[in-house]
Amino acid sequence: MKELTDAVLMSNYDKWKNYVDTYCKSRKDYININQLCDEMGEYIATAPASNMESYHCCYVGGLIEHSLNVIENILFIRKYFDMKGVADLPSIESCVFVAAFHDVGKAGDGDRPYFIPEESQWHRDKLGRLFKYNTEQTYLTHAEQTLYLFSKYCISITAKEFQAIRAHDGAWVSYNDKYNLSTLKLLSYMLQFADMQALVIEKHKD
Repeated sequence: MKELTDAVLMSNYDKWKNYVDTYCKSRKDYININQLCDEMGEYIATAPASNMESYHCCYVGGLIEHSLNVIENILFIRKYFDMKGVADLPSIESCVFVAAFHDVGKAGDGDRPYFIPEESQWHRDKLGRLFKYNTEQTYLTHAEQTLYLFSKYCISITAKEFQAIRAHDGAWVSYNDKYNLSTLKLLSYMLQFADMQALVIEKHKD
């Protein structure tokens, strides 16, 4: 399993928070966003992005590294779409917000982490399951947990931002079957593209 030093963990969190501060500070509930970041900062900085070794960023600090990749990707996608004349592009603020927070539910519910280390050596060695779901939480998918955190911290979002985060895993999960070409908004596509590009980079980067 990849291991990040404390210095790298802190540096990655600071980069992520700088994106949030730079692009989301004008949101009317920024003070609440900042409260979420402050109170959950350690969980956000140290959470893995997944629990299986065969998945993406399955290591302490993986969530932040993945989120940074998604932010960079969605900004690139927006710039490319703008160059191609795509109409009604979502704001840069909205793009960065959904990219930065799309997986924040994986950091936990505000009181406890979403993933905890897998204690069973058999599961670690035979299945590559390095982390497991924390059963002390009320079960929610990570997208649902993200939206729960917005409610908990009184962070208002638009319907398009809600859809983008709720559907960001695309066709990989069955509960997104209701979202299709006729129902998805442009922001949702952009977040899905950015997320998938990050997965490819993370799985195939030397």
